[in-house]
Amino acid sequence: VAAVTPWMRQEVSAYMGGHTPHVDGTNSVLPAVGLAYAYDLGRLALEGRVDLLSFTAYGEDSTSASHFRAVPSVNLLWNLARFRHLALRAGPSVGMTLETQQGDLSIGEVARQNDEGARRSSSFGFTYGALVNASIPLAHRYALTATVFGGADVFNYDKALTYKLRAGLSLGGRMAF
Repeated sequence: VAAVTPWMRQEVSAYMGGHTPHVDGTNSVLPAVGLAYAYDLGRLALEGRVDLLSFTAYGEDSTSASHFRAVPSVNLLWNLARFRHLALRAGPSVGMTLETQQGDLSIGEVARQNDEGARRSSSFGFTYGALVNASIPLAHRYALTATVFGGADVFNYDKALTYKLRAGLSLGGRMAF
């Protein structure tokens, strides 16, 4: 039985999970890892979070491109419920997507194409949505967490704004201090 957790103001989290792909030619779920720092303001918590993804996209003609994606975001979370063995938070999330692509640049719509001979490209965009976070206390300062995200990515492709829906699920641990 977990001890009663005194809710502390600062929290650090590490997690693993999966995101839906934003590029064609990949698996249906892309593995992700990340870190988060949250400061509890009472009814609200302000969280900074970074998700990291690394994956390969495959074209129809046996070509491939390696992608690395970092998604720093800021989340404003309302403390919906705090029970002895469960805490729930939910709120909006906004962030920036930073991506590098190496290999065949015609694979994956997200990365900008610099020129015909380029083998590496970088791009950025924005992400927005909402998330729900549940925490189950394990001991005095530690908890298991689960976070569900739903939203969209916005980026510039061929001089036009492009939108892609995105969802994610992550599981991890949290330490409060």
